[in-house]
Amino acid sequence: MAPFFLDRSLGRVQLPQLLRDDGWELHTLAEVFGVPKEETVSDVEWLTLAGANG
Repeated sequence: MAPFFLDRSLGRVQLPQLLRDDGWELHTLAEVFGVPKEETVSDVEWLTLAGANG
């Protein structure tokens, strides 16, 4: 299964961990862009990055 980005609206910890525990490979915006930039990164920027990498 291809890795995917998880939007910040779905959380940084609980849901990502549950999905990883179930075998999903994912990246959160906080992991990719850091805190607090993940709170201000534009949708265009992160969606472009996500599209280019998966």
